[in-house]
Amino acid sequence: MTETTIVFRPDMKTVLHEVDGRPANVSGQTIDIGKSGLNAMLEVYDDSDLRVGAKVRVSYVEPSGVHTFDSVITASDPLALNHRKVRVTIASPGRAERIQRREHVRVAIDLVASVERVEKDQQTMCRTIDLSAGGVALAWPAEDPVPPIDEVVQVRFRSERFSHDHLGVVLGSHTSGDTLVVRLRFTALSPAERDRLVSVVFAAQRDELKRQREAARVR
Repeated sequence: MTETTIVFRPDMKTVLHEVDGRPANVSGQTIDIGKSGLNAMLEVYDDSDLRVGAKVRVSYVEPSGVHTFDSVITASDPLALNHRKVRVTIASPGRAERIQRREHVRVAIDLVASVERVEKDQQTMCRTIDLSAGGVALAWPAEDPVPPIDEVVQVRFRSERFSHDHLGVVLGSHTSGDTLVVRLRFTALSPAERDRLVSVVFAAQRDELKRQREAARVR
């Protein structure tokens, strides 16, 4: 079967985060992507690691969000002016997006949140630490009692575009440094509510990639 190639818009970005387990911050332009691979033009000044067979962690950005995956370089050809054309194996965009929607894909995000213990008529103001389509971690005030595991609470917060008001089940709490962390799992989400949460996750990932690219330009 002939592979169908989808040509993305010129502003689609590709970022290599790791090469053979070592941190990297190589970014460039997505050229095209098909069912089994992605071609990108990357700007590199030390390309010794970008060899065929190298294991890499890659992100690419397209309108529905940021897709991050583990991959292998299958071609690496030098171009002019410190650029290389690199091809990596890839899950199809649809499959990559489904991976992003899994509950364990979390992003760090700082938002004001309120948690109401319905049965106790008690409200706690706190901040989010990370968020996924399945739950949230909260920085809990040390002076407020922590709800017990399996208690159902109402959590409310506002992202840039949406208001979020969800039921959550307490999964547990732990201390990280000086911060008391309480983790909740969302329950009874409608498809629309899950889509809103996924959009927040995507937006946070896009912002992080933008920060990484800007930091790379400064170096």
